[in-house]
Amino acid sequence: MVQSLMSMEQLQLISDLLRGADWALAHGDLGTLGDVATRLTTHVAKPLQKDLRSIAEHTRDDPDGAISLWVSTRQTLHTYLCDRAEGV
Repeated sequence: MVQSLMSMEQLQLISDLLRGADWALAHGDLGTLGDVATRLTTHVAKPLQKDLRSIAEHTRDDPDGAISLWVSTRQTLHTYLCDRAEGV
């Protein structure tokens, strides 16, 4: 399968959102984590969109679940970005 590459601008935006989510998590701000997860859905492939929507939903009623999902999804997002950054 051929991976579509992202522009430097797209990569920077996603990287900024990831930092925002990490900041939110570090400060216990689950509302912001949910907002960032929702914003990230427009920039990633469908399988990741599902995970990010789930994180956003869990921030409202299952904080521990949201945190656990973010920790596992963040590494997948990092790999996703690295795969699309080649040649940028």
